[in-house]
Amino acid sequence: MNEREKEVFSMIINHYLNSGESVGSRTLEKKYNIGVSSATIRNVMSDLEEMGLITKTHTSSGRIPTLDGYRMYIDELLQVSEVDEETKEQIYLHYQKRINKTDIIFKETVKLLSELSGSVAVALEPSSDEESIKKIQFIRITEKEVFVVVVMRNNMIKTSTLLMNTYVTEENVNNLNSYISNLMSTTHKRFTLKDMERFLKNISSNDFRFEEKRIFENSKVFVDGVQNLLSREDIPMEKIIDNIKVINNENEMNALFKHLASKVEYNLESNIIFGTDLEVPGFEESVFIFKCYEFGEDKGILGLIAKTRIDYSKTVALLDLVIDMLKKMLNQNYENKFIGYKD
Repeated sequence: MNEREKEVFSMIINHYLNSGESVGSRTLEKKYNIGVSSATIRNVMSDLEEMGLITKTHTSSGRIPTLDGYRMYIDELLQVSEVDEETKEQIYLHYQKRINKTDIIFKETVKLLSELSGSVAVALEPSSDEESIKKIQFIRITEKEVFVVVVMRNNMIKTSTLLMNTYVTEENVNNLNSYISNLMSTTHKRFTLKDMERFLKNISSNDFRFEEKRIFENSKVFVDGVQNLLSREDIPMEKIIDNIKVINNENEMNALFKHLASKVEYNLESNIIFGTDLEVPGFEESVFIFKCYEFGEDKGILGLIAKTRIDYSKTVALLDLVIDMLKKMLNQNYENKFIGYKD
């Protein structure tokens, strides 16, 4: 597109996103003061229509953006705006609360995000495909049994009972704790569950493995704002009901957002994917706006399921700010108390 086409196209997009109404050349000329005649604007709109970026509605002679138009706008013209001061203040105050449970942090986050966006908010707790260990503690149970507690970097706890090759005393276990602590502190790489398994197999007579986990597999899913679907007039009620069934199914939502993250290779940018680009029936009229974020060595997801006619500039800015505040809250919780995740 040339500069004039970009200017006219941006105005059509912004007009529709703000008002929900189609727009014609005369309205663009009068309302937006482009500086060219309505005839010139009409010719530009004709070119944009040939490109497949706008289309004529059935109810008026005005034009609205097509799905390809939205894609063009997002890829080439979208400029993320600033979150307004009132909303910023609301977000900052929300995260002033003293919350020491991770589950509650996520529940409060999706509640806030759904209220501010008017959409369905979804969060997946941080997860990793190669889990890194923070602390290991051995506890003697009997002369030949030792209980091992492994605290992961994301505060998840894994446990196992070891049947030892030889008899063990309290002193043996204390020495083992000192040895593994020193080993972890001096190693130059992450100490993972696989490293731990290899070590334990040398001192234990039973064959065991800690449960392996792929990224986001079995991550808790937090959802809020399902009621916002009921106010959508762009999709029929039967499809809304189908969407609600999917959204309320934790396994399906986990799989859906894991699929979204894999499509963008888990990058840390704000991503926008339209429902028609997914092989997920029922969400064709929706858009997924989401972002992967890092917490320690793990990654989580925070996102929205929204209608395609949404203020993308403000929504992306909102998502970015909420994620920043979420990460600060998680880090604060992590530093203060190692609680919130359960095995």
